[in-house]
Amino acid sequence: MFVRNASRDPARAKLLATVLLLIFYLFTIRWIVEAKAADWKICASDHIFVTYYDSASISYPSEGVVRVQTKNAYLDANKYKDFHNKRKLPPEYHRLYEKWAYTLSLIDLRCKSREFRAISTISVDVDGKTIDSYSTKEPSKAAWNYIEPSKDPNDPFENLLKIFCP
Repeated sequence: MFVRNASRDPARAKLLATVLLLIFYLFTIRWIVEAKAADWKICASDHIFVTYYDSASISYPSEGVVRVQTKNAYLDANKYKDFHNKRKLPPEYHRLYEKWAYTLSLIDLRCKSREFRAISTISVDVDGKTIDSYSTKEPSKAAWNYIEPSKDPNDPFENLLKIFCP
């Protein structure tokens, strides 16, 4: 009915063309965003947290170094709160992180020496607001941290080493 009447009314025809063009653009934008979207794969999980890595973000900034984006999220908000309440942290920390949803980190792994360094991190709450963030201005000068060997099958760093360091 709308299309049939649009041929007789130039204003309706223009509106129809605008709506169709808008729909086309929305589908195109969605396709572009999905093409560049993260490809999260589970790296480790225990009764409180799950750690993912983004297989689409893997790069090699220098010889022997793997750069990858990770995401840490909780499986159950109540268990997360219990976990943090047992830790001896200041009250302002608890207030800041009571609505924590996940943390994204861009890290480098140095396989031969079992080390990692954080290039950037951002913690986000359940409303999508940034709680805390960190970013180094010169990634090549960031401090390396030794990854202690672990037999825990849920240790995220141990699992990242297994995945990226054959």
